[in-house]
Amino acid sequence: ALLNDWQDRDACFGMLNWYRASAIYVPAMDEDADMPAFAAGDFPKLMIPTLVVWAMDDLALPASNIDGIEALVPHVTIAPVEDCGHFVIWERPDAVNAAMDAFLS
Repeated sequence: ALLNDWQDRDACFGMLNWYRASAIYVPAMDEDADMPAFAAGDFPKLMIPTLVVWAMDDLALPASNIDGIEALVPHVTIAPVEDCGHFVIWERPDAVNAAMDAFLS
C-alpha cells in the first residue's frame, strides 16, 4: 500500500516540496553531522504529560535521538515499537493505537 501511495506522483508533491523548501540540512546516512545551530541552544522544558511513540528500527531517526529526552520532557512516556522502520503509524498501527489508548486512559 505504501509503494502504491508513493508511486502516485500527484499525491507526494506536498511532502517533497516541504523537504525542498526546508532550510534543514539532512545528512547522508553514513555522515557524521554537526549539531545544527537551532539545536545548540537551551530548550524550555515541556512540562505536560507527553507520549513519544518511537520506531526502534528507524534508520532516518534512530532511537538514540530520544536519549536524554527526560531532561527536556520530565513527564514523558516512551512507547518503543520494535521491528518497525520510519513509518510507524503505517507499519505498526496496532502498536501506535495501543500506546495512545494506554497513555490517554
